[in-house]
Amino acid sequence: MNTTGSDSFSRRPQRRSGRVMRTVGPLSLLATMSLILYCTQVAARLPAAAMVLSSRNWGTNNSQKKDGGRPRRRSSLQSTKSSWEETTPKFTTRQQLPPLVLTSERTSSSVPVPEFNNNPDSHAEASESCYPHACGPLDVVYTNDAKTIDQWLADHLPNTSGATVLGFDVESVPVAPWIKGVKFEGPATIQLSTPDACLVAHLTRPFGKRRSTACRPMEALLSDETIIKAGVGIDEDMLELYRWNRRLVAKSRFDVGGVGASSPSKNTRGLKSLVTAVLGVELEKSKKVARSDWSKVPLTKKQVAYGARDAWAGAAIMFDLAKRDPNAFGSDAILSLLKATERPIHEVHLRAQQRKAAKLKVKAMNLDFRESTDLDKFESYANLRAIMPPLVRDEVQRLEEVIAETAPDRPPSFDTQPLGVEFHAD
Repeated sequence: MNTTGSDSFSRRPQRRSGRVMRTVGPLSLLATMSLILYCTQVAARLPAAAMVLSSRNWGTNNSQKKDGGRPRRRSSLQSTKSSWEETTPKFTTRQQLPPLVLTSERTSSSVPVPEFNNNPDSHAEASESCYPHACGPLDVVYTNDAKTIDQWLADHLPNTSGATVLGFDVESVPVAPWIKGVKFEGPATIQLSTPDACLVAHLTRPFGKRRSTACRPMEALLSDETIIKAGVGIDEDMLELYRWNRRLVAKSRFDVGGVGASSPSKNTRGLKSLVTAVLGVELEKSKKVARSDWSKVPLTKKQVAYGARDAWAGAAIMFDLAKRDPNAFGSDAILSLLKATERPIHEVHLRAQQRKAAKLKVKAMNLDFRESTDLDKFESYANLRAIMPPLVRDEVQRLEEVIAETAPDRPPSFDTQPLGVEFHAD
């Protein structure tokens, strides 16, 4: 055994320890005490720091991670979803809109209430000038909850195999300079209505997302051909929904704008004039409300009322006309008409795209030719066409034919004078 090596090895720690101990002086003791004091202060602040981290969406996946309990930050997607759910919870409100005001013609004694129903019970609440479906109150449910939408549909759709009519409308978020900080883009509400009850479904969703949970119960309804969706300009509303949800199959779309037009070539009627002529009441149409921010949550009472009355108008007009002439305006008659004439919504979308592209190309070609020839900007279009090179002129003519061929389908026309419905110039 080599005792010398052993002694020298055993003495090394003592010599190192001695050197360490000899370095401990007044300054080292002061630094050590300062470090202990600092650690004590940090430990005292940990509970407050934990509360701050919690308020900044830090988390541990339901309190603790499985691999040791170390906290970790949520992903950006989780954080956005949590923030949206906190600011936009599921909601449902109910309100009753007051009756609309009768027109001066309907309140005069020279314009009687139409006798289209022989059931005296249905007239129990009718006044001498108006029936409840035309000027009674309107119960409105405003929600973004899919379960509430399902319940409303179950309560207001008849449990029959035959066709039925619902008033339909869509409000979208306008692209306008006075609207800033929108919460989402595109279609904002879907309104469904019977003559006496309306549903306003708010399609709230995180910004940039294309679909809302409120769309789920709507998809089945919109694809059901036995449920006729009635409104003015309804194809435009359905296209707005289709652009954000390509799985949408929108069937049985009936545009009431053709009511009162003697032929398809005549101008279609607006909702306000239809309500006045058919129902004898005044429908308020505020441009300020129509162009407001429909993405904000919740909507104002004026916005809810505006959207509800638009959908109600389609239902009330069809109800009234069906009582006057069931052979023309009854649910089964309208359904047969739509089966023979309605285009699939994806075809309507394709035609709209082709038409828009052709219009933009014609506009660009006209502008380029005008600039290349230094023509006056007020030069008539006919003069411009006359001096175009043949190839350019032929291409413009071809595009104009595409524009004409892909024009939106006009709604079916109905002459309502035999029914006692007359339209007056605005």
